[in-house]
Amino acid sequence: MELIEAVKKKNYNKLVNLIESKANINIQNKNGNTALMFSVSDNNDKFVEKLLESKACIDIQNAIGDTAMDYAYSNKIIELIKYHKRRKIVDQMTQIFPFPVVGGHIVLYEWIAEYVM
Repeated sequence: MELIEAVKKKNYNKLVNLIESKANINIQNKNGNTALMFSVSDNNDKFVEKLLESKACIDIQNAIGDTAMDYAYSNKIIELIKYHKRRKIVDQMTQIFPFPVVGGHIVLYEWIAEYVM
C-alpha cells in the first residue's frame, strides 16, 4: 500500500525507492485500484511512465471492472499505455518465436501487435 500512497502524495522519489526495493508494483487497495490507476486518473505521465517501465500490469481490473485504460484522459497517457501494451506483445512473440533478431522480424512483430490491439 506504500506504493499507492506514494502516488497519491505525488512523491516520485518514494515511488522510485519502493520500486527499486521490489515493492509489489501491482498491489491493489480495498477497491481494487492500483498505483497505475491512480497515476493515470491523476494524468501524471511521469509516474505512469515509471510504473509502466517497471512492468505494472495494465490489465488489472478494480472492484467495478475498470482498468487503467478506463481512467486515461489525455492522449499522452493513452499512447503511453498503448506503447507498453504493444511492447509486451512484441516481447511475448519474441519468446514464442525466438528467431535471430533481425529488423524485419521486429517490424513484423510490431505490426502484429498493432493489429491485435
